[in-house]
Parts: sequence; structure tokens; C-alpha cells
Amino acid sequence: MDKTAPIRHLYSCPSCHGETWHTTSVATTDRFGLTCLACGLTSLLTHDELLDHQQSWEKELDEAMQKWEESWQSPPPDFE
Repeated sequence: MDKTAPIRHLYSCPSCHGETWHTTSVATTDRFGLTCLACGLTSLLTHDELLDHQQSWEKELDEAMQKWEESWQSPPPDFE
């Protein structure tokens, strides 16, 4: 029995119409199957499509973290 946890990705599910968790399975060397953990739909993506999605998600996360850091380091407007 394989006790390794499957790799999970947040991906825009075409069935659920939202960012849901998906497990990854390799269909071929250049295609991946992402299976939605909410509805069970499997989407096939090329390696480049998966990489593009991951990079856009990372960019959004970096922007959110930067905004959080900026607001965390500045005092509230009513502080004075």
C-alpha cells in the first residue's frame, strides 16, 4: 500500500466554477490529470498549462502577501 500523500493543487474547476483542491496524476510525460476533490471531474492539462496556472496563482499570493506586509507595518489611520 502506498502511504505517500497525493500532490494537491488549487485549480479552477470547470464543473464547480471555483478554486477547489485537485489531486494530480500523470497521464503521460507531458499531460497531467487534475481530479477535483469536490465533484470528481478530471481535467487534462499540458505541463505548460499547469505551470502557467501555478505561476499565476503564485503571483496572486505574492501580491496578497506584499499588501499584508505593507498594512501590517504601518500604524492604523486613527492611531495618532
